[in-house]
Amino acid sequence: MTLKTPDPSASLVGEAGRPSVRWLEYFRSVARELTTLTSSADTLDSGKAAASQPFSEALLIETPSDKDYPFIDLNIDGTIDKVTAKTASGTCTITVKINGVAIGGSALAVTSTEAFTEHGGSNELTDGDNITVTVSSNSSATDLSISIRGTRTLA
Repeated sequence: MTLKTPDPSASLVGEAGRPSVRWLEYFRSVARELTTLTSSADTLDSGKAAASQPFSEALLIETPSDKDYPFIDLNIDGTIDKVTAKTASGTCTITVKINGVAIGGSALAVTSTEAFTEHGGSNELTDGDNITVTVSSNSSATDLSISIRGTRTLA
């Protein structure tokens, strides 16, 4: 809405010391516009993204060996809440680590049936942390698929 300002030469005060009709209409229009803008700002504010957002990353190791595999640099602040894995065949055990420390919960025994473990402690990520997946007790495992899910904390 474009507000039309009364002619500056128009008197602000009319007869009997009351505001002139032109200026009174202008001030009422300004008040309505401010109310509309405030309402719009409140609507925008209520539409902000939640501070916590889910994330999911995946890794495939075609021929796993008993060793550490660097996962990826997630570049996020948040937590790893769940690790899911399965193989095409064979078995192994995986442990997810942040900066060399196993995340809370237990290691995950992996078979050709999808399995998961939830993590509630020692699972906090900070931008720049190194994530590794340790494979152990490998018994002819092939096509090891791993999914890491968690919550990203937005600034």
